Amino acid sequence: MKILHILRSEPDDMVRFLVKGMSGGESSGEVPLYRGPVDYGKLVEEIFRSDMVICWW
Repeated sequence: MKILHILRSEPDDMVRFLVKGMSGGESSGEVPLYRGPVDYGKLVEEIFRSDMVICWW
């Protein structure tokens, strides 16, 4: 199962812990929206390629 984590703001220690725990051995990716310009076309492609998408505020 491929999990995609979309991070709206820089994650604190608790969010990092949860992301790592939820991904536990699964294929996962992260999209850090807080780091600057985002290629939304590529983001949409990644969303549709993933089995699960989790958005973090």
